[in-house]
Amino acid sequence: MRFSFSDDQTEYAAFLADLLGTVAGPGYLRAAWSAGHAYESTLWPKLAESGLFGVCVPEEEGGAGGTLVDLALCLEACGYHGVPEPVVETAVLAPHVIGEFGSEAERKKWLRAIAEGEAVASASFDPSGITPDGTRADVVVVKSGEELHLVTPDRASWQPLDGVDLSRRLARGTFAAGEATLLTADPAAAARASGLGAAATACVLVGVAQRLADMTREYVIERRQFGRALGTFQILKHRLANVAIQTEAARSLAWYACYAVAHRAADAPLAAARAKAAANRASELAGSAALQLHGGIGFTWEHDLHLWLQRGKALEGAFGSTLEHRTAVGGMVIEQLASPGAPVHGIEHAGTTR
Repeated sequence: MRFSFSDDQTEYAAFLADLLGTVAGPGYLRAAWSAGHAYESTLWPKLAESGLFGVCVPEEEGGAGGTLVDLALCLEACGYHGVPEPVVETAVLAPHVIGEFGSEAERKKWLRAIAEGEAVASASFDPSGITPDGTRADVVVVKSGEELHLVTPDRASWQPLDGVDLSRRLARGTFAAGEATLLTADPAAAARASGLGAAATACVLVGVAQRLADMTREYVIERRQFGRALGTFQILKHRLANVAIQTEAARSLAWYACYAVAHRAADAPLAAARAKAAANRASELAGSAALQLHGGIGFTWEHDLHLWLQRGKALEGAFGSTLEHRTAVGGMVIEQLASPGAPVHGIEHAGTTR
């Protein structure tokens, strides 16, 4: 399959990356860590003004009418710059779930508000009820078994939690979910929502892995030992080359997953699972290499390394762990092999150009 982004997609992603390079970054992340649950975002209005939250909202509701493919590079930029906001949940998951499964009243109430940045959305797909920015969210997409619910603050109670990344403000939610909050009980809808979350988070993790790799490459070029730059030692080159290979592989899988999920391809669940597992692994490898190759300074609070290391660790479990996704991939491949005539890898779009 040949794949490329349009000029509009790449230019918008470049614009967003430039914006984030100016208004986000290590200083902003440190402030978010220090504020904890008292954090008040100054970044959210800028993201809303950029149009990020409206990309996947239908045009009739004030959005751009785009797809997950239009956000793939933007999500990577959010990971690279450490954006501590519920971007996946607000810009991807809520617009798709509400737009596809919500009532007309729910679509009218939420989609325009999301597009304009007036509503913060989150998602609770973990059976424990752990939700990023739960206490701040105006609406939460809750996955309960094979049901999807749309829960507002009056039907939720929250217990704030501290995770490994303090800039992601977690809370354990207890939801009064029932007929009044039910969007759909269709298992295919729940699977689609999970695929959207996994593919989008994979893109963010690719950005995290790339940031860790870039930080480490810059460090080993500058740091000298035994009269030589650390980066000239072959064993360190190999370590970073392995990180680069895994990151590029994860990037390709994440891009295809966005395409497959956006176009409801038959292999979308497989593509999303492969992408999330690969992105988890890329983040893990990049974090491990970064920590070890930085040496003692990498273990200190003063260095920015831990900000992205902790973000990667936090996101590795979001919308499915590596083990969960690898298990799912194995099951789908075995199922395909047991079906005569089914493509082993589930790729049915060979030769397609976008």
